[in-house]
Amino acid sequence: MQSECGKCTNFDENDHPLFSNYKGYCEVYKTYYDPHEKGDCRNFNPKFHGSSSDCYITTIVHKILGKEDNTEVLENLRAFRNDVLQKNEKYSYILREYDVIGPRIAKCLEEDNDKKLCKYLYDKYLVKVSEDIKSKNYLRAITKYEMLTSSLALYYNANQNDKIDDYDYTKGGHGKVYTKAHI
Repeated sequence: MQSECGKCTNFDENDHPLFSNYKGYCEVYKTYYDPHEKGDCRNFNPKFHGSSSDCYITTIVHKILGKEDNTEVLENLRAFRNDVLQKNEKYSYILREYDVIGPRIAKCLEEDNDKKLCKYLYDKYLVKVSEDIKSKNYLRAITKYEMLTSSLALYYNANQNDKIDDYDYTKGGHGKVYTKAHI
């Protein structure tokens, strides 16, 4: 497969200050390459260039960090959303916030494509939230998640002033707003 270094998730174009203008560092081969160098790399992992995910957590973990979409962290978070948050109306504010500002944050994260920031967010917040979920310490998991979301919302100026009538929290937490059907 013909690949281009600058389009690979293993390629960090700002790793070395002396070479940042014309070369980047390959995390797999541990050397510097021109971002437009073409070759048949066996470790080529293309950067995502499609439309933004509405889920900022998936954007961090899967699209920017290049981890599988079914990692334990993501699976724990999804199960928590489905089995705990969507089952209790007192958590509707968490799901609503995620659905309203999540797509805005996802778009900003994808545009930045800052692997170092996303690695920090993954290690400092997402892994720890997942661990709290596994140990059934839901209050601590929610607190850490809220800190992550509010920090990103502030950083990216993704405020939540949208008025939503009949928000359906039982389907929430996917980065899309669902409303209850009127009969």
